[in-house]
Amino acid sequence: MPLLRVCIRRIHWLKSDAIKQLCQPVFLKHNVKCYSVSWKNIGKDRLLEVLVYDPHRALDLDTTALVSFDISEILDEVADQLPDEYMLDVSSAGIEREISDEEQLMDALNRPVYIRTLRSINKTIEFIGTLTHIEEKTLTLQQKVKGKSQTISIERDNIVFIRHAIKD
Repeated sequence: MPLLRVCIRRIHWLKSDAIKQLCQPVFLKHNVKCYSVSWKNIGKDRLLEVLVYDPHRALDLDTTALVSFDISEILDEVADQLPDEYMLDVSSAGIEREISDEEQLMDALNRPVYIRTLRSINKTIEFIGTLTHIEEKTLTLQQKVKGKSQTISIERDNIVFIRHAIKD
């Protein structure tokens, strides 16, 4: 009978979305946002990876450590819904992280971004500039071309990749 119980527990691990919701008070407490939560296999080991970011500044190691400690405490409360053994990795999503949803796109407003398009615009498919305007169907960038400031609108359905950039 114990073998059956172990198998059932492993099928019913907390999903990434449930863990993200469970940890929401920690994110609010430390003024960070959750970029992603995912389970990964590293050899025989299980890893719970939690990536966080601060939309206003680069994360420091102290903040990341505090977030990790608080998440660990919350997960201890639901240990029966987690694998018997796993590693927790809480880290920064990175400065040049991909923008994957509308909330992250709003966080990128008035910040440098890199955009790659499907179809060329003015004979180019790569753009780096400051995201100045977000509309339902277009994004507007302010970029420098040969030292001159230029505004460009890019249709959202033409964008294949967008991420934060270090400079514009």
